Amino acid sequence: MLWGEGDLEGRVTTERAEANHETPESTTGLVDAGVRSSRRGKVGGVSALPLAEATRDAGVVAAWDRAAAACDHPDALQSSRAWAEHLNARGLPVQVVVLRGRDGVVRGVVPVTCHPRGFEGAAAAPRGLRRGFRVAEVLGSVPLVPSYVLGALPDCDAVSLESLPVESPYARLEEAATVVLAYRPSVARAERLVEIEGSFETYQRGRSAKLRLNVERAFRKLHGIGTVSLGCYRSPADVDRLFTDAAELRKRSRQHAELGGLAEDPILSCHESLSELSRRDLLRAYVLYAGGVPCAFVIGHQCQGAFFHALSGFDAAFARHSPGIALLHLVVNDLFASDRPRFASLGRRDDDYKRRFATANRYVGTWLYFRPTLMNRMRVQNHRLLAQAKGLIAEFRAAGPSRVH
Repeated sequence: MLWGEGDLEGRVTTERAEANHETPESTTGLVDAGVRSSRRGKVGGVSALPLAEATRDAGVVAAWDRAAAACDHPDALQSSRAWAEHLNARGLPVQVVVLRGRDGVVRGVVPVTCHPRGFEGAAAAPRGLRRGFRVAEVLGSVPLVPSYVLGALPDCDAVSLESLPVESPYARLEEAATVVLAYRPSVARAERLVEIEGSFETYQRGRSAKLRLNVERAFRKLHGIGTVSLGCYRSPADVDRLFTDAAELRKRSRQHAELGGLAEDPILSCHESLSELSRRDLLRAYVLYAGGVPCAFVIGHQCQGAFFHALSGFDAAFARHSPGIALLHLVVNDLFASDRPRFASLGRRDDDYKRRFATANRYVGTWLYFRPTLMNRMRVQNHRLLAQAKGLIAEFRAAGPSRVH
């Protein structure tokens, strides 16, 4: 979005006030870039606009860009106008929820995609609960007042924030609000970050001796094949070579059976998508070569001082050479050396080696904010009971036969 980061407690107060049938007029206002609203700038209206219409409004564009530039969330790229335009161009319609003050000034901007969703295990639910529900997924998971978004999107059952920091006041709405039904369907997970500060040499000295030893060993093995080099691909002219090498590596990777080929992902990795990302100056991708042979790849995105590690893979035939560790070492070195971002997010998967490269951790969770209807309450309760049952079964199995009696 983006409601600004500076007034989150006030926004939670607003949700609580709405739950008690108060109006936002009596609570702290909602604004972009963390600037408190004056009394004459309280909520005047909320609307959902198609992206094309929203970007024709100079006030919306200015507020969106201003707030996105101030965002320090690891998923800041996804909240940007450039990312919304990329998704729209790739066939995923984006709507923009706009909040205006009573003076007509834009106070908040939230880009969302609306799509069906269901809970894992819904097939085991009672018949009436098996049907999925429709969510408005907030791009970038920037905090907001969910009831306003639901008010602008009457066909949606819930608002989804896929990576909400656990320390956010919005993670406490589960206990606080009745205007929305807040639910976290899975446990929190760690996002590993590398803060790009100082020199790469200083960064290296701060890593563990075990990581440094593993990096040295990986390069020694790779040099046994031939000269080790790194290809960095960012411009439209680079896309053909990048896609050819990365797509071949995906085919030879252990991920291929589960994830399929790069050409099958229309948003992140097909040739057309990579071309679109490069034209928007969002692409920052890498391929590791040993003796001229591609070994591993990373497809990343960079925008507004944040690098996001989106996809990676390596040729399974090179597994004993640890190409992933060698590649990540070279990628971080390049992030320090040129066009340096403020930080790099190492992606969704919490691999052990990423933990060793990280300088900071941020714990995030997926949150759903439902309309508090009876059906939605039943959906949440059914999923909660199913999760508890699975947990008990897992504990029983972990206990082993000796503890069953």
